Amino acid sequence: MNITYTDKLDGITQASGDATLTFKTIEPCELQIDAVSTGTTGTLSVLFVTPGLSTPKAFVDERGLPVIINLARPYPAILSNLMVQSLVLRPEGLAADQTVSVSVVRTIGDGAIQLLNAKLLEATVEINALEDLIALGAGSADQASHLTEWRTYRLLICRLFKAGVSDATVWPPKPALKRV
Repeated sequence: MNITYTDKLDGITQASGDATLTFKTIEPCELQIDAVSTGTTGTLSVLFVTPGLSTPKAFVDERGLPVIINLARPYPAILSNLMVQSLVLRPEGLAADQTVSVSVVRTIGDGAIQLLNAKLLEATVEINALEDLIALGAGSADQASHLTEWRTYRLLICRLFKAGVSDATVWPPKPALKRV
């Protein structure tokens, strides 16, 4: 798979056979991903890594479903819900001789989108820490309840994104920060 990466924030273009793109700067941004394939089989799963997240997580759409580019009917995927450190594309079901060219363009969002992204990033970092505690059996019932509060907050922020944000947006109250 050949990836062409154009970064309007850093002003560079690079080509790589690797499916992981690491950004030089981490800014609230919008990503547009276009894929062109020599064949009509397979898919590309779109995952991301953010500061504070050690393993890639799937981008999800407004229904909570993973963003997957179907190479039989490729369409531009436009993602703008997080500050992204790395983008990971996982090909599945490609023919042996099939090549895929992927273009990723990163552009900066407006002020309201930047604030939304910062709120989503903070929620994701808190959620990840609480999920780790609970998964390792070291979390308390209070921490499990706090995890639900942060997930609810993140869901409300995502709903605001779908409705449209502006400088006049009334943001939901943030859960209290409790050290884990």
